[in-house]
Amino acid sequence: MRLILTAEKKILGPYVALSYCWGQNANFLLLTASNLSRFQVAVPYTDLPTAFKEAFYFIKSLSIRYIWIDALCIIQSGPGATEDWRSQCTRLHDVYLNCILNLSLSRAAHPNSPHTSEFFPYGIKKDIGIFCHDMETIPNKLDGETPHQTYWFSLVEEYTNRELTFPKTDKLVALSAIAVRLGSAMNDVYIAGHFWKTLPLSLNWKVGSPYMGKMQRKRAVPRRIISPAKLEEGQRQNHTPSWSWASIHGPLDTQYRNPYDPLADLLAYAVTPLVETNPTGQIVSASLTISAYCAEIEWTQEGPNIRSEPGLWTNKSYRLIVDIDDPDDKPTSGERYWIAVLAESSWGSLWEGLVLTKLNIGGERLYRRKGHFEFCPSQTWQASWRDTWNPMWRKERRILTLI
Repeated sequence: MRLILTAEKKILGPYVALSYCWGQNANFLLLTASNLSRFQVAVPYTDLPTAFKEAFYFIKSLSIRYIWIDALCIIQSGPGATEDWRSQCTRLHDVYLNCILNLSLSRAAHPNSPHTSEFFPYGIKKDIGIFCHDMETIPNKLDGETPHQTYWFSLVEEYTNRELTFPKTDKLVALSAIAVRLGSAMNDVYIAGHFWKTLPLSLNWKVGSPYMGKMQRKRAVPRRIISPAKLEEGQRQNHTPSWSWASIHGPLDTQYRNPYDPLADLLAYAVTPLVETNPTGQIVSASLTISAYCAEIEWTQEGPNIRSEPGLWTNKSYRLIVDIDDPDDKPTSGERYWIAVLAESSWGSLWEGLVLTKLNIGGERLYRRKGHFEFCPSQTWQASWRDTWNPMWRKERRILTLI
């Protein structure tokens, strides 16, 4: 085995790409700045982890000479590693799109897991023959039953329910190629994990149960992803906006299955990608400006209460349920927040939306997501509930800039 730099020498023939789970400790052979020259000469087959060995043996039996494996084709550490990783991330779409075959190890915990080849549990025989396996693919067009948006939301839920090895850096990058293709199919603009045509309703996600998803396996409690405090000289910081589902590491519920009517409007957005040539990847900064009905709440020992003019609200007239995104970020008594209504349930008297922290940055009033809320009357539904509630939400919508 040896590494070929395609910028210097073009490959002749088809290639295979390998997808796999790194695991928590990458104690297997990696490409680094220090061994780059050695990789271009030769790397002993015996140095490879189990999954890589099986992949090499498999493609050799198909008379394919080339394979792309991120650990062996992207510099993982040393001088130039960050730049190479960012550069290669912009090309991943083409890597997987143009490979003749993609080997996916979806169950193996790491490349050295025993029997990593899930469809060849007893090893790969020389007489492979013809094989196939049904996998979900990105739809090329709407079929009348499964819109692209539904496919995206389902994918996000499945993805966030996975045990990601590098959530701080890979959260958006891993789905960037799919985002490009879906954005083109829908003629839509991708904005830090969301599409323009689904906003602001798609902001109505909430943290999910650790047992959510098709796999029904217990996952870690959701936590907000914090960007590193220290950076290398000249390095820009990756900072996923709080309103994006990608700011949370853990299972999420996008609520796409529930029928909602939007009660807010998206007015504008701004996105600064970490790499200009990869707008669907990591983000330096991103903001959304929305128009929504709002109310101020105050946290008490009994929970959240809506602040308003005397007589407008009574604790007996409504139920306010607040879910904080990160359990380590629980409010303390006396703290105040804003709630912004995003959607109304089509089933009845239920409003949902964002719990926000108001900030003052450089003289500009901005809002950061803290959680999700549900608001409904405490008594039986009545036809006049909208007429009763609307004046209590300060009558007019507020313009909010979310970061």
